[in-house]
Amino acid sequence: TLTQVAPAANDRGLLLNGSNKVYFDDGTDYNQYIGSSGSNTTLISSPLMDIAASSALNLTSSGSVAFTSATTTAINSGGNLTLTTPAASKLIFNTNTAGIISHTSALATEDLTIEQLGAVDASLILSSAGTGVDAIAISASAGGIDITATGTVDTEDLDITTVGTTTELRLTSASTEADAIKLDASAGGIIAKVFDEKTLQLSNAGNDTYIKLNASGTAVNETIQIMNAVGTASGAIAFTSSAGGVDINGGTGVTVDGTGISIDGTTASNFTVTGEGSNLALAAAGGGTQQLVLSSAGTDAQAINIDASAGGIDIDAVGDITMNATNITITPTTLT
Repeated sequence: TLTQVAPAANDRGLLLNGSNKVYFDDGTDYNQYIGSSGSNTTLISSPLMDIAASSALNLTSSGSVAFTSATTTAINSGGNLTLTTPAASKLIFNTNTAGIISHTSALATEDLTIEQLGAVDASLILSSAGTGVDAIAISASAGGIDITATGTVDTEDLDITTVGTTTELRLTSASTEADAIKLDASAGGIIAKVFDEKTLQLSNAGNDTYIKLNASGTAVNETIQIMNAVGTASGAIAFTSSAGGVDINGGTGVTVDGTGISIDGTTASNFTVTGEGSNLALAAAGGGTQQLVLSSAGTDAQAINIDASAGGIDIDAVGDITMNATNITITPTTLT
């Protein structure tokens, strides 16, 4: 039954009573209609539906708008597709259900771009409240990953920061190349720092060949260690300066221990103690048949020169003293 009604002045219309419908089909399937589904809800039903607007289509609701589809839903736009929400509101999908934003490419130039536009202090933020080890995962299954920051002032840096006291920052590579992990500053420097009572370490996988910088607030515990645990070559640890020198200074001393020690110089060389009242000792202290040998292949008349410029010379031997020479000249001021 259609009844003419007037809900308000100058507002007249036709009322279709009850749950009846207005059908639009050939009178066979009765599956295209407009009617009421109850609870103040108007129902438009059809197997297929086209809504055509020659200029603009506005869907307006004072409450929420819900689009529900049992299968794939396609939204095609000839230009930009704009979704606008009030400030601090969100675009939310798949609450309590896994969700994927997917893009398929067939050509090299068909990129998926997520961008933040506007040259102002605004940010593109990826945030996760997940508690898994992969709370945020960025993965390239067949290609590489480029992260670039082009800031022009001192504070516009690329910062990778962990803030949890047990959260580590790890760079890991399964590559077998010589530069599997490469840190390269093409125009600036590289600084590595550790907190006191911690260690900065470069080592092999077994941690038995390493360089360690042990930082400490206690002076006696602050050390630098260089260890080669398994190398057997004569240069298992090598300090080489091909064009300059090597300078080793110790504030309280320098100790060098080894099965055998060889120090060779191609030009004039010396061992000198400069402290007043300080001794220089050359000793063969193992006992047995060992010898302390001073040897020179020089052809000068003083090929070996023992000279005490301000004091005396004391030679003691439990056994004999033997001197062999073409001539032996002793010129004393006083002979005792």
